[in-house]
Amino acid sequence: MLAFLHLPRFERWLLLPAWLLLGAARAAVRCLGFRRLAPWLGQSVAVPPPMPAPDERAQRRAVQIARTIRLASGHTPWQSNCLTQALAAHCFLCLFRVGHMVCFGVARSDATQLQAHSWVLAGDFCVTGGAGAKRFTRVACYVSRPGKAP
Repeated sequence: MLAFLHLPRFERWLLLPAWLLLGAARAAVRCLGFRRLAPWLGQSVAVPPPMPAPDERAQRRAVQIARTIRLASGHTPWQSNCLTQALAAHCFLCLFRVGHMVCFGVARSDATQLQAHSWVLAGDFCVTGGAGAKRFTRVACYVSRPGKAP
């Protein structure tokens, strides 16, 4: 409880909605599947364009959203994996009009197994899924410009 009180006001305000949104994202993935969710993520691009650096306000929001989602995902009774976190981040970034890109990649874990990963970038800042994203080959990207609601 004491740690919660030390969070910045915006992150305290966003924590419960983040927790609920992670649950909704998890349910959407399980019930609808990625194929039905993909068009909602933004414009699909074959080659990701260079994302312009967000302004100071957008950068601050992206950092706050990243911290809040990371904190909330550690306290869910369901699995809040990279896809769940990416969907929640996408919702918040759209809500706060922060341009971003949702990326999907694959990597070989051994000779027969493929691993999938998703991450969200706002400019050069990795909002979610940053750990190990470099080792994945990008196979899909969805771009959301500021002001474009899902």
